[in-house]
Amino acid sequence: MKRIIMVCTVGLLFIASNLYAASGDLIVNGNVGIGTTSPVEKLDVAYGHIKITEGYLKLKTTGGSREWWIADAVNVNDGKFAIYDNTATPPTHRLVIDTNGNVGIGTTTPNAKLQVKGSIGIGSHLPQANKVLCWTSTGLIGFCASAMDASGACSCYQIE
Repeated sequence: MKRIIMVCTVGLLFIASNLYAASGDLIVNGNVGIGTTSPVEKLDVAYGHIKITEGYLKLKTTGGSREWWIADAVNVNDGKFAIYDNTATPPTHRLVIDTNGNVGIGTTTPNAKLQVKGSIGIGSHLPQANKVLCWTSTGLIGFCASAMDASGACSCYQIE
């Protein structure tokens, strides 16, 4: 079997069915397919997995007004899965799943199957009096008896 080697002037080297970028960036105008000959998205992976080692997936809105990161750690090698809001100052963890399967919203150290730091809205209405769950100062579940202020705080009364 013969191997055909072709060197292009843009610094790309084609060897059999593999593509190597010798240096710099590989720029493709159109769709890229891995495991498919007819990609329908900018990156279309069929019958395989995508591996990111010690990195993150960055999602950025058109115009760059919001930037979200999906990462494999809160701290290096802690085994947690996290979604960050990198547009916030400072960058903020919005959702964390720890190695025990506990989910934290607004906290990086959930110690229950679901732990939320802040209020939880109920129904399809905007948070307002008697429609938001909250935690009392003693850590018990309650309800907001007043509308929430700009910081998300309200007068929280224990549910009896």
